[in-house]
This record gives sequence, C-alpha cells and structure tokens, in this order.
Amino acid sequence: MNYQEWKQAIFDVPIEDICDQAEIPRSGKYILCREHNDRNFGSCSLYNNRYHCFACGASGTAIDLVRHHFKISWMEAARWIAEKFGIPCLDTNGDQRERMPFTKKQLSLLGFQTEPGRAFAALGASLFKPDDDEDFITTLDEYVTGIKEIFSLDRLFYEDREGFFFMVSSRAQQVIPYFITLYEIEIWNYPMWKCPGIQRALEHVLSELRFVNAALVRAECGFSGFYFPEEKKHEARHKMVY
Repeated sequence: MNYQEWKQAIFDVPIEDICDQAEIPRSGKYILCREHNDRNFGSCSLYNNRYHCFACGASGTAIDLVRHHFKISWMEAARWIAEKFGIPCLDTNGDQRERMPFTKKQLSLLGFQTEPGRAFAALGASLFKPDDDEDFITTLDEYVTGIKEIFSLDRLFYEDREGFFFMVSSRAQQVIPYFITLYEIEIWNYPMWKCPGIQRALEHVLSELRFVNAALVRAECGFSGFYFPEEKKHEARHKMVY
C-alpha cells in the first residue's frame, strides 16, 4: 500500500467512529471542539467526514481532529487511526521519509522565517554550546554560520536530527514562556493592548505552541516542557440593549 492509498483508507473511516475510539465527547453530529475550551454541544458539528466549529472557526479532517485531541503530529495522528481501525502499515521501502514534526506556522512562531523548502533564523543563530559537549556546535557549522546565513531546516532534520532538535528547543525555551506570561497576566486588559481579538489570537498561538512543546518532549532532546495555562473566560461579544 503506497502513501496515497494509505491516506485515502484513513479518510474513508467514519469520523463519528474515530471520535468514539478517541473518546472525544460526542452527541449525535456534534462534538466538543478540541481547539478551544468548548463545554457545550452545538457549536462544533460533523459533516462530510469533517468537523467545523462555528464558535472558533476550527475545521479539518478526522486526522486533524485526532491531532488536536492528543496534541500529536499529523503523521502520528494518521498512524493512530490506522492502528485502531486495522489499516495496513504504510510501505516505507520507497522514497517516503518521516514527516517534519513541525508546521511552517509553528516554526514561524519560534522565530524562523520559512520559504519553500528553506528557512533562516530571523533573530540570528541563538545557539549556546553545552558545557559537556564541545564538539556539538561543529556539527552545525555548515548550517548555521551567522545571522544572515540561509540554511534548510528540512535538510537539517534529515541529516542531523540531534542538531535540528537542539536548535528548535533553544528557540522554544525563549518563545514559549514569553507567550505564556502574556496570557497569564491577561495582556488584553492593558490599555495599550485593549482591542478585540487579542485574547483569541494568544490562545491560537498557545495552541500551536502546545504541539511544539509536546513534540520536543517526545523527541527526548533534553527539553523538559512547559505547563500551559487553562483558557480564560471570554467577555461577551455582544451586550443586551434594554
């Protein structure tokens, strides 16, 4: 079974059955949205083997739903569905390679600017050499030589896995606490930040960074991970006029 056949077999599995197998709360054609703090049925519906939330705008396939539910990568979600529903393993004897664990959006949030197949560190090469491994940085010299150096993240991932995760985790150690702090102090209540959409925008950013956090922890690259705060209550968008 090649990749396209394998993926189509997964898409053919009823999304309702996948929700039940993943223990995603469901009531008929409605589920509790996995992308925001949904507590009532009615806003996130299932149709045409997809889901759509009318409250936060989230939508996608069953693979996307499983991905958000378990906070795992797209490929891990696809393999989870395949295993649970008896779909044969993907044949990787050909030119199929392990998928990059981060999306372009996630890498951009960490300070990388992505281009087709290439990226450069927007804030410079902020790598710090570990005290107990003096030879480590030398393995990255051909990829990272200065602020203006352009290098391929895809190539680094496939050729130097340890170097790739070290670089990404270095950025994550700086970026994730920054956004968590902004959310915990409720920056949208400060006069200079008090404008519609700031809270939802931060929640969207934190949702993406949760995937980064989980992927780095699973990679066992020395990244201990961060605790993410629960979503805070939103102010009513509309007020009753009497």
